[in-house]
Amino acid sequence: MEKNYLKGVIDTHVHSSPDVRERKMSDIELMEEGVRRDVRGIVIKSTICLQLPERQSSIK
Repeated sequence: MEKNYLKGVIDTHVHSSPDVRERKMSDIELMEEGVRRDVRGIVIKSTICLQLPERQSSIK
């Protein structure tokens, strides 16, 4: 069985798409992966959106 090194982790600096350059995962994919790996928290950073409503509208 694979060891889960991310269980309980809080990552305080993660960039996801959409962004000014290509990212491996979208905000939603990052959240889903965090849930799957039992991550305690994720702080999503953005270089294009400064506020949550702007970020939410750019995901659609």
